[in-house]
Amino acid sequence: MKNNILILFATILTISISSCKKENPEEQGPVITLTTPTDEQDFAIGDTIFIEGDITDNEALHELMVMLSKEETGEVVMHWMPVVHEMPSFHIDTFYVPTDTSHIHFNLVIDAWDHDNNMTETNYTLHWAD
Repeated sequence: MKNNILILFATILTISISSCKKENPEEQGPVITLTTPTDEQDFAIGDTIFIEGDITDNEALHELMVMLSKEETGEVVMHWMPVVHEMPSFHIDTFYVPTDTSHIHFNLVIDAWDHDNNMTETNYTLHWAD
């Protein structure tokens, strides 16, 4: 009786695991298209950094991360992971208001994953100066 239950459990587990896998996973990662900011863009002290663009995938998105950090110190000043699971596309529309009063560089990193674990990354450097 115990052996029958174990065999049944193992069979159900095997079927459930194999049914989640695609036979032919696609290899194309999500597409990241930013409208603002541009790489190496200059900002004046007091400006707001607007981050806008679109993330699309030929099947469905799985995860998205938007991170802004100070290049000089590595301090993360903005970290955003909106829910994009199963969406074919997502529109980014967010902003950051720096409080620094001196020249600094920011690194903007956007990572997007699809369900086949294909990842696309975009890196921008932004200049904050008077």
